[in-house]
Amino acid sequence: PSVFVIFGGTGDLARRKLLPALWALHRDGHAPGTVVLATARDAGMDDAAFRALAAEAVRRADPRADADAVAAWCARHLHFTPPDD
Repeated sequence: PSVFVIFGGTGDLARRKLLPALWALHRDGHAPGTVVLATARDAGMDDAAFRALAAEAVRRADPRADADAVAAWCARHLHFTPPDD
């Protein structure tokens, strides 16, 4: 297993490139145990909100992605942690 940390995990780069790329690696079997840990200064962001943002980002980048598979990947592999102030 590996951990991929995204600082600014709710930003444009994460939504347009990083999260869809990590999904594609998982989908194609290249990163089965990867855990994504994201952080950002977004007020009110938690695991559920981040997973919803990520699922939407993946579906925008890959409209043919199976919604249930994306949701399962998000639930199992994506985590959000607010930064320490």
